[in-house]
Amino acid sequence: MPTSLSSDKFSQRCELGIVATIPHFAIAEMLKLSALDWVWIDAEHGGFDAQSAAAFCAVISGAKKTYVRIPDKSETSVQKFLDIGADGIIVPMVNSEDEVDQICCSACYPPIGKRSVGIARAHAYGVNFKNYLNQRSYKITIQIETAEAVDRIDQIVAHKEIDEIFIGPYDLSGSLGCLGEVTSNMVQNKIETILNACKKVKKSCGIFAGSTESCLKYKQMGFEKIAISLDTLLFNQALTQCLDLVKNKD
Repeated sequence: MPTSLSSDKFSQRCELGIVATIPHFAIAEMLKLSALDWVWIDAEHGGFDAQSAAAFCAVISGAKKTYVRIPDKSETSVQKFLDIGADGIIVPMVNSEDEVDQICCSACYPPIGKRSVGIARAHAYGVNFKNYLNQRSYKITIQIETAEAVDRIDQIVAHKEIDEIFIGPYDLSGSLGCLGEVTSNMVQNKIETILNACKKVKKSCGIFAGSTESCLKYKQMGFEKIAISLDTLLFNQALTQCLDLVKNKD
């Protein structure tokens, strides 16, 4: 019988990752060589499809954990992106217990769920087929990004098949009517509510930071996973800083 991952199997230290949006092997290799703990492969807003995400996972495999944010909550997306062999999926915009039930049903094999069986990279193209089916080795992470989800957070985080919660502060701010104001008291209070709900049930909670200051703050708050930034944003910030320094140098 397939078994679930339990939260006590995961390290309680703060793990740092990055959101990868550029589907190129050179980016994957650079991230593999970095001191990051994990990589978030973005198939929702980034340039990844299932094929490029699989290639990205293959390059990084063994060096960093890879999690794919899938484009939507559909059964097809859940199963397709699990089959590519990432260490887990991140499902965006989850708002209710019913949606969690549907996601877990798609992500777990019988008797827990109804995931379809197919030969794929996830189980080494059949080499590790039996072990993969009998022992769940991938994480199911859901994103909390709306006021509606926060209102139902206690019920959502209680679902036993969900391994991690990840907060999307920017969409959350938009849902609260203050788009982009992620440091506002209203948004930060909701973030704290989500984090506390996860702590109550000893479930891992992560968040997107976007800046060094936010990263340090969230680390002090007790988040177990932090996405420090995006690949594109870090590139633009480094380029701007370099140009400013050189152009303003007497």
